[in-house]
Amino acid sequence: MTHDVLIVGQGLAGTTLAWRLIERGRRVLVVDGDREAAASRVAAGLITPVTGKRFGVTPQFASLWAEAKAFYRGMETRLGRKLLHDAPPLRLFADGAERERFESLRERFADLVEEPGAINSEDFDGAHGGFRMTAGGRLRVGEYLDGSRQHFEDEGMFLAAHLDLAGELTVEQERVLLAGHGVEARYAVLCQGFAATRCPWFESLSFRPAKGEALTVRVPGLRSERTVHRQVWLAPEEGDLFRVGATYGWDSLDATPTPEGREELEGKLRGLLRRPYEVLDQQAAVRPIMSGRRPRAGLHPAHPSLGFLNGLGSKGSLLAPTVAAQLADLLCGHGEVSEAYRLELPAAPSRPPRLTEQAHAEVRRVLKPGDMAIDATAGNGYDTVFLAKCVTETGKVYAVDLQAAAVRAVEKRVFEESLPQVQVIQGNHGEIDALLPAGLAGRVGAVMFNLGYLPGGDKSVVTAPESTVTALDAAWKLLRPGGLLSVLAYRGHPGGQSEALAVSRWLGVDPARRVLEKPAEGTAHEREPVLWLVSRSS
Repeated sequence: MTHDVLIVGQGLAGTTLAWRLIERGRRVLVVDGDREAAASRVAAGLITPVTGKRFGVTPQFASLWAEAKAFYRGMETRLGRKLLHDAPPLRLFADGAERERFESLRERFADLVEEPGAINSEDFDGAHGGFRMTAGGRLRVGEYLDGSRQHFEDEGMFLAAHLDLAGELTVEQERVLLAGHGVEARYAVLCQGFAATRCPWFESLSFRPAKGEALTVRVPGLRSERTVHRQVWLAPEEGDLFRVGATYGWDSLDATPTPEGREELEGKLRGLLRRPYEVLDQQAAVRPIMSGRRPRAGLHPAHPSLGFLNGLGSKGSLLAPTVAAQLADLLCGHGEVSEAYRLELPAAPSRPPRLTEQAHAEVRRVLKPGDMAIDATAGNGYDTVFLAKCVTETGKVYAVDLQAAAVRAVEKRVFEESLPQVQVIQGNHGEIDALLPAGLAGRVGAVMFNLGYLPGGDKSVVTAPESTVTALDAAWKLLRPGGLLSVLAYRGHPGGQSEALAVSRWLGVDPARRVLEKPAEGTAHEREPVLWLVSRSS
């Protein structure tokens, strides 16, 4: 299946980019793995011209707000959902010092705020006064994402999948390929949020992610169209339901709500509200903040078919329509991303592909949907999942491991990834002949071995030279002509070097074993892992 642009991630960035490309007549496929705790899913969607303790002003707010408002109103018509609340926020001063700071900076606000004055309210503590902003509002982010996903699914433009990009995405100069899904596109754009910190192509980018927590509360009798700010923000939902946020934390980067986060938010909420409230829910997510606190969008300088859009941050609902439109123009060949948001990768020393990456790249070239493959030493199941996605549901993968802990880990991963094409078998790889069904000889596309011990398991339980050679003999008979054998040997444990030597000797016995990749003599440290990739020529 061929597309113009493959978008990885259906958060605020990926969704908005998809719509901007659709506006330009491009064929789009959006891939996401249902990350309920993603930052976009937890985001409040606030659009506020004056923010923070220092009363920061977003540059070019008026033009950004005009474009965002026009875009979201168009989306409301297209999706049939109410998405944008155009209600300028209210800011209350926490104390006299904050009011004085505001007065000293008033010139920078121009037409963004009304005259400050007393705030008389039975609902909020406005003892020190405050001001109303002249523009702004709130995007219902969840409604926007859910409605967009439904449309993408209905139009065949959505793929629900958890991707191992390093193992599944092949990036060429003028196209990208997605292993196991039959997907080809001119470009792939990664819009992964916090997950991008583990992306191999953009690992040199500087992230400073922060965990944020928020509450959902009920405030009986309170009716407010505006978001109210005073150390925290209180944003209206439906009826007497409100969201309260948000904390910032840099130490524990996970999506688990904490008692400390709730205590901090409730303490500040009590300073704002003059009404009783009830906490109904608590949420947490990690914000993908980038250096300079501004988004980045563009194409990779060394991989022109690979794009990037990330780092929208707390101003994401305001910035997304503009930044996505600029990137869409770039992908369509008639525009560029402005300097304020342009992707600039810092110079970084190049590294050779990891051995696992090399193995996956070669196996991916051999396996096709409907093929059979074997993970002869399944371990924690990473190769198993990779093989399963290569052969798709029309193929078959046999995953073998001796240890019960490994079998449980693989079964859990297979279940979570919904891979019915995998059969997990407990047993010694040296007895693979007896463990696998009869009739596989000459029919298997690839067999993968990772020799050593189970990562995170009992390091005293290791593969051994004798059983490994027996397993290699059996695996070789299973391979079809053109099939591939991948053997990754870890030599740092006792017996690891002897096992690697046994593999090396085995390779030289049969001339039909065409070695595509092997360690260079005398160049690798004797305790480092080594990889052999062997193709069966007949």
